[in-house]
Amino acid sequence: MRSVARAIADHLVSNAVGTFGSNTGWAICVGIEQKQLPNTVVTVYDTGGSEVETDEQDVHRPSFQIRVRTLDYEDGYAKQDEIRALLLSINNTVIFDIRFLLVTVSSDIAMIQRDDNDRCIFTANYICVTQPT
Repeated sequence: MRSVARAIADHLVSNAVGTFGSNTGWAICVGIEQKQLPNTVVTVYDTGGSEVETDEQDVHRPSFQIRVRTLDYEDGYAKQDEIRALLLSINNTVIFDIRFLLVTVSSDIAMIQRDDNDRCIFTANYICVTQPT
């Protein structure tokens, strides 16, 4: 089974949120953010989750984080809002080898800092319930 972060990133690409490895527009990354270009990047991180349900060992409760980097505050917030709407609509959806039974927000959109190049960094965190297919 692939990581939840990779499955979510693939879902973002397939829904035109961005593209993998792009140097223009919105780049999508998994686990490590592109350092310099483009200025507009969405990175998805696996962040752990809850223990496996003992009664139903094929049900998992992983968590993940979406991190958005951009020069413009409003663009960054809007991109996180677009992603949130997309993610909250994937309940009972199969993405590659993972069935997403439920996706919920565990911490809402937050602008956490500006990086060394004065780009805004926004995060949002999610918990999901999944099963392998």
